[in-house]
Amino acid sequence: MRESLIVWDRVAKSLKFFQRMGAGKPWHVQVGVESDRLNVSDVVMRRTLVWLAQKGYVRLTSWSYSLRREADYWEFPTSDAFFFNRDDCNYVRVMPLIGF
Repeated sequence: MRESLIVWDRVAKSLKFFQRMGAGKPWHVQVGVESDRLNVSDVVMRRTLVWLAQKGYVRLTSWSYSLRREADYWEFPTSDAFFFNRDDCNYVRVMPLIGF
């Protein structure tokens, strides 16, 4: 639980900063790299991002060659298929939405 709060705090700060400085562009994240940078488990990082997306705070997308477009996380068969999508070199786009 404590680890989840640490991730939430750090991800929230990063997203707020990026929302101000990114001018409406998504934050490109490799979850494994970012979780190492934050010194938290990648499982907790993935769960936190999915929770943020389910609550409507962010939009999670990744490139899909089979669909030939960016696809939302819910369009992938599993969470792991989304976060470890080799079509996009394991990158996830995190777009802060209004109200974050």
